[in-house]
Amino acid sequence: MKRLIALLFCFPAFAAFPTVNGTQGSQTSTAGTSHTIQLGATPTTGDMLIVIASFGLDAGALTWPSGFGTWTQLTNTVNTSHHQVIVYKSANGEGTSISVTSTNSARMASIAIRIAASSYTGNPEAGTPATGNSTAPNPPAATPSWGTQDVTWLAIAGQRSQNAVTTYPTNYTSNNLTQASGGSGAAVSSTYLASRNLNGSTANPGTYALAGSGGAWVANTVAVQGTGGAPPATPKRLTTLGIGAANRPPSLNRWLRAWLEPVRAQASR
Repeated sequence: MKRLIALLFCFPAFAAFPTVNGTQGSQTSTAGTSHTIQLGATPTTGDMLIVIASFGLDAGALTWPSGFGTWTQLTNTVNTSHHQVIVYKSANGEGTSISVTSTNSARMASIAIRIAASSYTGNPEAGTPATGNSTAPNPPAATPSWGTQDVTWLAIAGQRSQNAVTTYPTNYTSNNLTQASGGSGAAVSSTYLASRNLNGSTANPGTYALAGSGGAWVANTVAVQGTGGAPPATPKRLTTLGIGAANRPPSLNRWLRAWLEPVRAQASR
C-alpha cells in the first residue's frame, strides 16, 4: 500500500486550461452613440466575460452598464481613426446582451468571449497595445504576472476596414472569428480573434494577414489563467520512492510510459 500511494504522488498534475464556452460577434452598422453587444447564450454566474469593441472613429468616452457589477477596462487605445477597447467582468445576472453608449457617433464591431466559471483563476491580463497601419496587425507579447501556468492566450486585433482574414497567427487555431461593423464608407471597423492553449509564462502570437488595403489597426494579447500549474519536466524518480525499475514488472513500466506520454505532450504545447 505504501508503494501504491507513493506511485500516485509521483505524477505531474493534469493540465487545466480555461474553457471557452462561446464567442459572439455584434455590430453597429449605422454610426451612432448607442451600441448593443451580444453575449451569446445567457452567462452562468461566475463566467468570465471579455468584450473587445472596435470603432471606425474615436468613439470618445464609453459608458458600460453597471446594474450587474462593474466592467473593468483592460485597454483603451485610439490609433488615429481606429479605437479599440477591451473590458471584462465576472458574470452576475447579465442576460444575452448589454447596451453601451459612446460620446461620439461611430460604427462598432465587437466580439464577446465567455469562459466557464470553474475553469479560470483570477483576472485576465493584457500586453501593451500595438498600433500600425498595414494589412498585418501584430498582437504584442504578453507576460502576465502569475508566471508559468496553463493559459488561454487571446490574439486580438481591430482595424478601420472590413478586410477579411487570410491567415491567423501561427498556432492560434481556436475561436477564430472576424466581426465587421457593416455599413459603407471610410469609417467602418472590424474585430479579429484567435486563441490557443499553452502552458508558459509569456506568448507572442505573431501577425494576422488581412486581405484588401491597409488601415489603422490596434492589436493586443490577452492571457486568461487556468486552474492548473507548471508541470515538472519529468516526474519524481520512482527509485527514490522505493519502487525503481528493478522492482517494477515490465507491464507496469509499459503502463507508466503510456500514461505519461500524453501528459508530457500536452504540457509542451
